[in-house]
Amino acid sequence: MLSRQITDNGQQVSTAVLQDNSGNTHALFLNFSKYIKDAATNIGVAYNYSGSEVMNLLNNNLFTAVNHNQTASLKIENSSLSWLIAGYNMAYGYAKRVDRGSDNLSHTLSQAAKLSLYLSEKGSFNLSGDRNRYTIAQQQFNNQFVDASYRHTVGKRKIDLELKWMNILNTKEYEQVLINAIQTNITRFTLRPAQVLVSARMNLR
Repeated sequence: MLSRQITDNGQQVSTAVLQDNSGNTHALFLNFSKYIKDAATNIGVAYNYSGSEVMNLLNNNLFTAVNHNQTASLKIENSSLSWLIAGYNMAYGYAKRVDRGSDNLSHTLSQAAKLSLYLSEKGSFNLSGDRNRYTIAQQQFNNQFVDASYRHTVGKRKIDLELKWMNILNTKEYEQVLINAIQTNITRFTLRPAQVLVSARMNLR
């Protein structure tokens, strides 16, 4: 099995050692989708569950960790209008790890929406937004993002000109909480500020 040493600064060193160990895992996956023709709408729901009971050797301490993870998700896409496609995704997650007499719980809620407008045969506009919320103990972390883009095709060679406005809300940091078999990780990423990008693509054939 793997022996792990984690220092105070979070550095982790893994070493293979000769040690009898046992564990078990189980999982359940359910998916359902339906296309409603009269409303030109596709709906999908899903549920995932996984559980495990594994032995761990961490900082020279041998213990058993029990993990439970559940995720429920919803996806809706509508194209009833010829010039508009709208989509929405939502997922709720629950994670729990029990080891050495303590419980570690986290809840996540992720939402994403996108609008695609086809203004003409040569021009289209896209607006997308994401919101993620992580809750662990008494702490809560929120991330919000909004992006927009406009694409226009010109000329016989079909040159695609695209204008993007990224990170409209000027979100400074992205935070993520993950619970695994041995520890709880809170990771922070520094993001680029709001920016505008222009690009061009063409077909040379």
